[in-house]
Amino acid sequence: AMEAEAQGFGEFAFTARAFAHTGPGQPSNFAIPAFARQLAAIERGEQPPKILVGNLDARRDILDVRDVVQAYLRLMALAEPGEAYNVATGSPITMRTLLDSLRSHCLTSTQVEVDPTRLRPADIACSSGDSLKLRTLTGWKPQISLETTLQDTLACWRSEVS
Repeated sequence: AMEAEAQGFGEFAFTARAFAHTGPGQPSNFAIPAFARQLAAIERGEQPPKILVGNLDARRDILDVRDVVQAYLRLMALAEPGEAYNVATGSPITMRTLLDSLRSHCLTSTQVEVDPTRLRPADIACSSGDSLKLRTLTGWKPQISLETTLQDTLACWRSEVS
């Protein structure tokens, strides 16, 4: 609906479609910071060594929010009015892989348990985008590795729960 609205202002508006993004400072009502918050609490002995999760088989095209901001800045300078640009990696990854990576940095051994309240009735199996148009126009590409994003997010939650 917002893209349709933007088309009414096609002489000066463009659309940036940001796919999933995360990073330090994101609230824990999103999956990756929820995992990191739980791991930080487990390390501090504030919760049993069990991480409650939703659907870990979902695949998401995840970017660091800092890379998304850089894409927006480039688009604001170079985007063509009336056009739409995907801000994405084009490489979806399972939530299980993301969680396993976070767990590998945890100082405590943990178990994983599916919490039915965290399952979405209409979960999307895979969400990914092609950013060729954005990359061709602006030269943008993600600079922050997913591993760095996860480590920074965990570090943020470690300091938050302390």
